[in-house]
Amino acid sequence: MSENIILKYLTAVSNALGENMKDFVVIGGMANYIYHLVKGSDSSLTTFDIDLLTEVNRKRTFNLDEKLEPLGFSTVIGKNQEVKFRNIEWRKSTDVYFEIEILVPLKGKETSGRKVYAAKNVVGQPLRYTDILLKNPKRFKLRNGPKIMIPHPGRYILQKTLSYKKRDSREELHKDIAYIVDVLNLYFIETDDLIGEILNVSKGVPASWIISAMSNFKELFIERDQYDGIRISEKFLPDLTFDQIKMQTGMFIEKLIKCLEKNKN
Repeated sequence: MSENIILKYLTAVSNALGENMKDFVVIGGMANYIYHLVKGSDSSLTTFDIDLLTEVNRKRTFNLDEKLEPLGFSTVIGKNQEVKFRNIEWRKSTDVYFEIEILVPLKGKETSGRKVYAAKNVVGQPLRYTDILLKNPKRFKLRNGPKIMIPHPGRYILQKTLSYKKRDSREELHKDIAYIVDVLNLYFIETDDLIGEILNVSKGVPASWIISAMSNFKELFIERDQYDGIRISEKFLPDLTFDQIKMQTGMFIEKLIKCLEKNKN
């Protein structure tokens, strides 16, 4: 899939939603794509949807369907009434269409059939740990479109490290691991900023989240002789070598642990 097509679709959707874009942070694979736009580099990881994350808020009303319909989008309602939008004219293959998902943070216990509202008239898909991504976002101006918000890359790495095991498919799980490595590589010369932001997050979330994230990271890239996370990432990121990934992930977690321990004292 051409990166020019992805940028064309992203710009068209952002322009169509207009003022509503300020209500959303673009996360997931599209955020990774935008990080590459920011850095002026090509992305090895492809995506064909937009995940729009927003706060839970039943007081507001969204008219997203009216704004997206002229582009060819139709509304799709999930089993728990969660809303997403699909464009059958924008297709990757016979049965893979461009989609927009509306996501909201999941807080409290996961309950089957639970509805979490992004707006009075829009049920969002609830996802754990995504509240991390809503704070201190970065802003990026599309060349032919509005400013859009993406997570701080340090928060993106942390959230992916916390949540990748919850993926339903092995392919999605492996791709999340590659996203962690890809963003770390993109911003490696800014490691201090990544770690500083994770330290900021650690002050406002349960300590168990940070412990779990570090455990997951070390399990993937440091502790196991098989280096599963590195070998998985190599398949998705052909421009990165085993030794490069091992060096970057090792230095990152070593420095993060030292900073967290110092922060405790």
